[in-house]
Amino acid sequence: MMQTLILVLSICSELLLAVGMYRFFKKAGEKSYLAFIPFINAITMHRIMGKPFYHFFLQLIPILNVYYYAADIIDFLSCFGISSYKQRVYALAFGPFYFIKKSFRALPEYRGPSTYVHASIKQVFLVLLPAMAFWILPAVLLRAFVFESFSIPTPSCANTLRVGDIVIVSKLHYGPRTCALPLQIPLTHQRIKALDIPSYSNAIELPYFRLPGFSEIKRNDMVVFNWPADEEYPRDMKTFYIKRCVALAGDTLQIIDTEVLVNGKPAQQPAEVQFQYYLITQENLNERLFEEHGITDYYQIPEGFIVHTKPSTAKKLEKLPFIQHVIMNKQQKGVGEPQVFPYHSKWNVDFYGPLWIPQKGATLQMTSENVLVYWSTIAQYEGLENVKKEADKLWIEGKPVDSYTFRQNYYFMMGDSRHNSLDSRFWGFVPEDHIEGKGVYVYHESGGGEDIK
Repeated sequence: MMQTLILVLSICSELLLAVGMYRFFKKAGEKSYLAFIPFINAITMHRIMGKPFYHFFLQLIPILNVYYYAADIIDFLSCFGISSYKQRVYALAFGPFYFIKKSFRALPEYRGPSTYVHASIKQVFLVLLPAMAFWILPAVLLRAFVFESFSIPTPSCANTLRVGDIVIVSKLHYGPRTCALPLQIPLTHQRIKALDIPSYSNAIELPYFRLPGFSEIKRNDMVVFNWPADEEYPRDMKTFYIKRCVALAGDTLQIIDTEVLVNGKPAQQPAEVQFQYYLITQENLNERLFEEHGITDYYQIPEGFIVHTKPSTAKKLEKLPFIQHVIMNKQQKGVGEPQVFPYHSKWNVDFYGPLWIPQKGATLQMTSENVLVYWSTIAQYEGLENVKKEADKLWIEGKPVDSYTFRQNYYFMMGDSRHNSLDSRFWGFVPEDHIEGKGVYVYHESGGGEDIK
């Protein structure tokens, strides 16, 4: 879908430019229809400017092509006596639309390549920079306050979101947050890949502020956020994750035998939720079988295969004559996993909690058990200095505290692939100031798109 959209936009852009160049070619004594023939129209433009043929290929070099394209537009206009600074900026900023407007008005006479003077590097950049700013500034504002696209790197939300899918994220739903690090290169994140250097400076850091949105975060929303456990970067620059919000601030979450309960009641289970299963078989199953059942995450073991799939699909597989058993790879109650938050309990991914989710304005007694669970959250995300845990007590600025009132809301996020997701079960709560926006639409890598539910 995305590739098709880009192709359609490219064709439309070429057609619009051809319409705009049609009369320019005629004025220069060239055949007008050449403007509609790809590649030939570029060669014709260079002939009109009196430039050598090989100059056309300079526009094919990445990064440099922006400079040479701007230089060619400036030089082409000069051949028709259009040399004002304002007209050059308009031509670069509006592209085909500028030439269409000019071609349907009284065109100046073609002065020929004999009057052609190659634009200097200074002239090109003086025109190129404001023209680029005309498009970059709105793009930056849209990206910061309206919507943004993200590519899915992992299968943690399969089959809801698949690796390679493009997700459109609305920042208006929960309210756009202001940028914490204003000194960063627009439209970049973390690093400039070509140079492998940071794309930001933390010389200036602004306090967190979120503009009003038209929706609160709801249970089952697909939420994009900065990964709290990413300690390499400041908050705004942390790696982006997308997960499903299963519990809100003030909720109590528990997982019993893989079933999620919120405030003691079974949570709504996503239609595409899936778990890990052992397929016990002596057969060498081929790829087509997994494709027919919508299974993309699987690998072979001596006893058969390990797959990640929906419970309904697991039941279908169990009925196949060449599969002896289909067994969910489920953890045992009371057998703790050391990598599971809060890293000291007997909890695991299938038997978890109960865990209260911190809420802004709520006061929690700092019992020895609560200190173990919540002290790291208070130390890392509440904006306090000198927070530590000693002898099962919480210490803030050198003083022990018996209770604590939280300064912001927190959320519990999980992937739909419950046995293949690095989520809040492993690194804890997602602070409100880490929330980027709501996933509202997805372009599937295989083509097509749909609303995220």
